Amino acid sequence: MLEFLEGELQERTANGVVLNCGGVGVQLFVPASTLERLPPLGSRVRLWVVALLVEEERGLYGVRLYGFASRAERQTFELLRSLPGIGARTALGILSAMSPGELRQLVLQRDVAALQRFPGIGRKTAERLVLELHERIAQLELDEHAPVAAGVRQEAIAALIALGYSRAQAERAVAAALQQSGETPAVEQLIKAALQQLR
Repeated sequence: MLEFLEGELQERTANGVVLNCGGVGVQLFVPASTLERLPPLGSRVRLWVVALLVEEERGLYGVRLYGFASRAERQTFELLRSLPGIGARTALGILSAMSPGELRQLVLQRDVAALQRFPGIGRKTAERLVLELHERIAQLELDEHAPVAAGVRQEAIAALIALGYSRAQAERAVAAALQQSGETPAVEQLIKAALQQLR
């Protein structure tokens, strides 16, 4: 089973990306929330993956890959797909409209009206989400701040080491800068933020 894919971000489309993973172009369908968090083209990226077997035509099957910026998004996607009548497309649409944390909060509050405000979620779907996910979603540990760009952290650490800082100092400063920003910035921004941590 695939856990994640890491590679160079080659292309963005309306509903996905293409990663260059060791010379192989891999297409992944991603929610809008993941697309928004991705660094510029050419950056190194890690996406958490779900591989689904889908019927393509006349009984032929293929594998469709779905990528997520965090494990929390992937867990929520799999949880949504486990519900009757909610397929991959609907689950992706829900994650494009709200974060796993927002979905969790609305489900735990049993806020059917708020869930209906998101595109693609009608009254019946909202009621089903609340009814069937209430117990299960409370048990998920949602770490929504998992980094998207695997290479960004390492590049920033390497740059700080090149400036004369020890590896331990560089790792601490980069970790503090990432925690403070709450998202994965571009390498240059991360280096600047880490340098401020070292002052």
